[in-house]
Amino acid sequence: MNDELRQINYGAEFSNIGYAFVDILSLLDDEGEFNFLALDSTTVDSVFNSIGNLQLLDVVAPVAISYVITMPEIKETFDEMGIDVESLGLDKIEDFGEEVKTIGKILSQFSNLGLTEEVLEDFTKLEVNDELIAKLDEITETLFKSNILKNAVPVVAKVALNSLPEEYLDVINIPDNADGDYWKNELTPLLKAGLVLLSTGIFDAEDPDAMMEKMSELSDAKIDELAKNLSESSILTDSLNSLIPELLS
Repeated sequence: MNDELRQINYGAEFSNIGYAFVDILSLLDDEGEFNFLALDSTTVDSVFNSIGNLQLLDVVAPVAISYVITMPEIKETFDEMGIDVESLGLDKIEDFGEEVKTIGKILSQFSNLGLTEEVLEDFTKLEVNDELIAKLDEITETLFKSNILKNAVPVVAKVALNSLPEEYLDVINIPDNADGDYWKNELTPLLKAGLVLLSTGIFDAEDPDAMMEKMSELSDAKIDELAKNLSESSILTDSLNSLIPELLS
């Protein structure tokens, strides 16, 4: 590690830190806060590229991560959540700079979605169109270019599934060996379907009757989009295939 530290060009390091600092300041609004819905995507990319170009990152990050994940409090939290730290593959990351740049790209693409506080307060104002779907495709594609996030998605999905009632787990069919590549194919159609449903206000329904009423108001275009996305998810199609015989028996 000492040899690696000696080989670092500290002049370039300070330049990158300076560029990142200036860009971060330019992202602040008039009140000195970050408005994550209105960040300039080019500047966001610039910040994370400057940080990702730091040579220190590849030297310090592995040591820091190794220390953090072995802390008793962290290990205990992971154990309680049923997370196997080794499954995250943090010890196999070869280029932390690229990981940082990829995460920055995701944030940049998110800021380009055009979401507003008004939409977040009332998703029925969300216009689900081809442009939004294409941007969502870009985000999921970039997300799985990050080894950290690619490894994290199956772990998070497993934790989420384990929190569901047992009767749901009997119906949902997910392979035991479902890895990042599996979830890459699953996440996109599920997110698209989720956007369509959010735009209907169905999740704001107070009871099943209100939910069914919202579903009955779906336009033909949204029904077609929803059917297309749901049919592309093997989780949903396999689960329905196992559920239908039980309903008919």
